[in-house]
Amino acid sequence: MAILSALDRLLTRLEKVTVALSSLALFVMMALVTIDALTRYVIKVTLPDVYHFSELYLMPTIFFLALANTQKLGGNVAVELLENRLPVGLSTVIKRVSLLLTAVIAGLAAYAAFPMAWQHIMDWRVTGGEVPWPTGLSRMIVPIGFGLLALRLVLQVVNSKGR
Repeated sequence: MAILSALDRLLTRLEKVTVALSSLALFVMMALVTIDALTRYVIKVTLPDVYHFSELYLMPTIFFLALANTQKLGGNVAVELLENRLPVGLSTVIKRVSLLLTAVIAGLAAYAAFPMAWQHIMDWRVTGGEVPWPTGLSRMIVPIGFGLLALRLVLQVVNSKGR
């Protein structure tokens, strides 16, 4: 259990970092969109490629890097319609199975997304827009987010108890 506790502490630290990055990305996106709108209407000038930067980096960061922490806090959608009506043992088994299946899906998503992201980094692929944004770093956000979510879910399966 000491290993699980150490893994949980490490994952919690990583989640704090990823949630901070996610929050920062949300703030930057809000600021960029506001500044872009103001400059467009006041001085008739737009910031170059704000849309692509937001789409490529900020939105994936906001969503994927917050997944594991949201799961830890119980903020993801859960169907609890029957949970309180089932016996504790059955409810625990169903909860563990659903967490495990979700962990497998998240792990497979991370596993599937990683090679493409890595290839984009190695090839230094860029977008074709006004600003040539590198695509590899933004694609790497997906396997990182899903990988952390899979680890969090596995820890929850191992640590889950009855209601």
